[in-house]
Amino acid sequence: MKHVPIAADFTTSPISACRTPHDSVLCLANGYGYTFRHSYHFLDMRNAVATVVDTKRIDSLRKGLAFYDEVVERCLGYRHFPRLRGLASRFPPHPPGLSAVFFLYFGSSPHWITHAGGGRFIVGHLAHKDYVEVDLDARTVTNVDPEIGGDLLSSHHYWDAEGRQDWFMSYSLEDFFRRGLEDRQRPVRSKIWRRDTLTDEMHLEWEGIYADVIDDFRLTPDHRYAVASQIDVTADANAISTSKALVVDLKSGRHWEIGDLTTGAHAEIDCEDPHVIYVSNHNFKFTIRPMREWIPRWLETGWRIEEIHTIAFCGPASLDKFRLTPDGPKFLGRYTREDFTRGSIHWTFMHRGRKLICTVTAPSIVHLVDAETMTLWKALKVRNATTDRAIIFGVYPSQDGELLCVTSTNSEYAQVIRVADGTTEMVHYFPSRFYLGISHPIRVDGLSLAV
Repeated sequence: MKHVPIAADFTTSPISACRTPHDSVLCLANGYGYTFRHSYHFLDMRNAVATVVDTKRIDSLRKGLAFYDEVVERCLGYRHFPRLRGLASRFPPHPPGLSAVFFLYFGSSPHWITHAGGGRFIVGHLAHKDYVEVDLDARTVTNVDPEIGGDLLSSHHYWDAEGRQDWFMSYSLEDFFRRGLEDRQRPVRSKIWRRDTLTDEMHLEWEGIYADVIDDFRLTPDHRYAVASQIDVTADANAISTSKALVVDLKSGRHWEIGDLTTGAHAEIDCEDPHVIYVSNHNFKFTIRPMREWIPRWLETGWRIEEIHTIAFCGPASLDKFRLTPDGPKFLGRYTREDFTRGSIHWTFMHRGRKLICTVTAPSIVHLVDAETMTLWKALKVRNATTDRAIIFGVYPSQDGELLCVTSTNSEYAQVIRVADGTTEMVHYFPSRFYLGISHPIRVDGLSLAV
């Protein structure tokens, strides 16, 4: 393990107060503009203050480029222009149409933030060899390199509070590279790791064939099953990506794949029954516009970052419900509707005795799904000054099940709404339109940021 301190600025500022203050902190990791900065936001809903942590990510980009260079030289035999081979190569598209330069930019962008106890957080990137640890109490930010060879890491980590262990997955960059360039059917070597943070020792818990660009990684509380989801990024530019989820029985070592997912990415564990999961089927296509298209749009709209890419909805999204068993996942039901488009992250929670799944649909609707019947219970419209311009990306329920926190794709806002009627409790507009908000928010209870 290699730990390298990162220079960071910690600032505290007031935010809009909730009409009903509650004991939670909304946490969101962002990429800031085109200056290669990361910006981590922690919004205290009880004390109406925010702690913002700003860092530079140029070192992360350098490490990523050097790492990719090694694979390019090994795969293609490039021996000239050191530290530029990765940029000069036909790097596998991520997603279709994305050049190597954009891969480096997006791959080093924060995507998941995981609470690691107290004021400590783990930030995982879209596709990178390292991750970041933020400590609000010590006012430190650290880059962590697990030093596990030629692998990229899953965006999401699982934190075991009792054992103080950090679990995550990894996948072979060389397999990803060759799969994108040579053979779409090439198997990708993947691993599940457990890091003991007290001793800093790494333990390999499972090794097998899965996939690349692993987004979501979960572990059941009994540590019996691991669940992962990925997005296939090697599809043709005009084709929608097909994905698959992975279920591993860590007791027996057996594993199964849930296939035929279009733009998958997420597999959430039920809030009450740890052996029930809900797998996403987003059914959208994300592509980068050609420079001749996005530069004029970017200038006309005041440098709005989302003009660089486009999202095409290819049909209704869905959520599939499975039970985990020693003989593999068993299908229990599906939620889908014609007006359920995109369907990003989802969570189960209890609201007044009813188990619900909260998820989002473009551009600004929250779907509340009855988890028992897998049918729509209620749809809530999110309303604010930028509602239909900034598509909802993230959603997270409050501890008592009465509130929902939502965020937008380009992080123009974070908003709290009531489950009962959709009324707004609080909306916080971020200070600049240049945020790339492609990370999923989380809620932490019992954490105060008041000075």
